[in-house]
Amino acid sequence: MLFDRLVTYFMPGEMRKDKIHPRYHEFHVVVSSTLIGIPLVCLFPVFLVLIDKPATGYYINAALLVIMLLSIKHLGHYRIPMTITALATYFIIYDWIATSGQIYSPNISVLHMYLLAAVWADKKHGWYAIFTNLLVLGFIYYQTVQLGLDKQMHPIVGTALYSFGIHSLITIFFGGFLAYLQYTQHHTRQLIHQLQDKKINLLDEAVKKRTEQLNSMRQTVAT
Repeated sequence: MLFDRLVTYFMPGEMRKDKIHPRYHEFHVVVSSTLIGIPLVCLFPVFLVLIDKPATGYYINAALLVIMLLSIKHLGHYRIPMTITALATYFIIYDWIATSGQIYSPNISVLHMYLLAAVWADKKHGWYAIFTNLLVLGFIYYQTVQLGLDKQMHPIVGTALYSFGIHSLITIFFGGFLAYLQYTQHHTRQLIHQLQDKKINLLDEAVKKRTEQLNSMRQTVAT
């Protein structure tokens, strides 16, 4: 399958033919998620160009994802480029939100989309995005109140506090649910590996005992 070949191509050299490598699954998830994310991210500029809206941020984000793939392939490392991509993404998203209505902006949905990608791609630290999203939402709410947008929009769509509260609850629910799902999957995978190791050890012991019995029988026959 073409997608599987692409994933293998961008995997670190020592893991391409070693699927039992301790970090194989970790890198496989990051690489496959990034490969899926790049074309999906590129869908947004197509729509934005059609309605004459700036789309530079999406191109930058896609370029950073490509750089992360190259870092994984050639350096066997993704943490630093992933962190840089995350920080750059927050700055890009905030700029979209700040110029399109602050806490009332439809672009806040991109924050939730980012949360999904962060938790799914980074099983170890992706859940930190729950707290960074809440901090960004808090700052956006503060800016909304300071600019007086709350008074302008209140009669039409409700208070800024309501929008802030709803988006915060969505972040907590969505992020918490995904993080728990990832944790249970990881825990289940560990249990399976432990059971497999236990079975292998039991088989080794059984073979060892059987070998000892056969050796003992041979010695008895020889005497």
